Amino acid sequence: MNTIAPLTSSTTLGSATSRSSSQQQWQKYFQSGEIVRATVLEVKGNDLFALDIKGNHLTAQSKALLSPGQVLQLQLVSASPQIELKIVSNTPQEFFGRSLTLIGENIDLTGLIKNLQQTGTSPLQNLSSATVLAAKGEGAFILDIGGAHVTAQSKTDLAPGQTLQLEVLTTSPQVELKIASGAQQTLPGGSLTLTGDDTVIAGLLNDFQQNGASLLQGLPLGAQQTLKDFFALQQNQLSGKDGGEVLKKLVDKMGLSLENLLARGDKENAVTTLKAALLEVAHVFKDAAQIGDTTHRMLGTLEVYQMAQLHLENTANFIFPLPLPFLKQGYLMIEDPGPQKAGSESDTRPPFHFSLHLTMEELGNIRIDFLQYKDGLYIRFNTDSKEKSDFVESFSADLKQAISDVPLLGLSFSETAADPTAELIQKLLPRGASMLDTKI
Repeated sequence: MNTIAPLTSSTTLGSATSRSSSQQQWQKYFQSGEIVRATVLEVKGNDLFALDIKGNHLTAQSKALLSPGQVLQLQLVSASPQIELKIVSNTPQEFFGRSLTLIGENIDLTGLIKNLQQTGTSPLQNLSSATVLAAKGEGAFILDIGGAHVTAQSKTDLAPGQTLQLEVLTTSPQVELKIASGAQQTLPGGSLTLTGDDTVIAGLLNDFQQNGASLLQGLPLGAQQTLKDFFALQQNQLSGKDGGEVLKKLVDKMGLSLENLLARGDKENAVTTLKAALLEVAHVFKDAAQIGDTTHRMLGTLEVYQMAQLHLENTANFIFPLPLPFLKQGYLMIEDPGPQKAGSESDTRPPFHFSLHLTMEELGNIRIDFLQYKDGLYIRFNTDSKEKSDFVESFSADLKQAISDVPLLGLSFSETAADPTAELIQKLLPRGASMLDTKI
């Protein structure tokens, strides 16, 4: 982790001759977990740099390679015994490189839970021993497992007579076994895939499963419960009166503020988030290709949305992914209209604006804009075709009847909806800007 340790500051922040006084002054500008921008002004040598933070100049020490003009995102992680700031990654290149492949994906636990509920032996439990009988071509070997002879593919270099300790990683679509560390193994680690007779493999699996438990039970109890709770929430219907509360719980539990919670020392709430549970899955099943790939993609999607929020920079804008199984992708964008205009005769503030950006299997791209005024609500549905717009409009009467808490001032329909991913990238990268860094 790259860190910054402020050493001295300008007189507006306190005297550099008093460490305790300087720390007290700095604590007025930073809260634990808060992220602020800083600009590198000068490289002073010996790992010392001059920074501009909130218009104030200070000297800081860091092992990171910094250059004048570089803009940093800093997060306060410690104020005692000295002030320590973590450098948070914020390069547009890193964000956009990942967004193109991950930001369009939904966070749906269905596939992961299905894999983890397979009956087998978890990676934390010893399964069985096997003996290598002979090599059978490049990367292929004949093994004796419990008296049954099976063929397996492995990138690990195995030798006849070698004894292996094997642990089940996955059973679908192929049986994949981890080669665990053991005293008899000269080359511990790696994995192998059974490719022999299906009948023999099925018999082995049946023997394994008689004494096995679900792979989910290989996780710490806290991570198991978090995954179960989140998955249960995803199965709830949102059409009832409690739909809003269910959606709020899903968003709160995703772990978009995991790092902030940890920085504040709130480990109790941090470990109950989906992101923390997925990190546990990624660690425990690091050698399981299918489970690992699914988990890393969901973690990547969460982190892309975290970076998106950071990259927006305008604290009046908020973005929340919608982890709903019936969506191919979706997020909520909230825009704060700002304070009421001083001296306004109408004594009103601009309308509160929020929008849903969705892609659904049958309806395609949909954008729903909500404008809430003091006296009521306007709603605009925007689909990607006239046919779909007419279909949605046919439910107007039902929608009007369902909205009872606030007067519905207007309901309109159009057919110019764009892809949600493209809209978000346009929001993050306004027209005329470039995602390529062309500075020399």
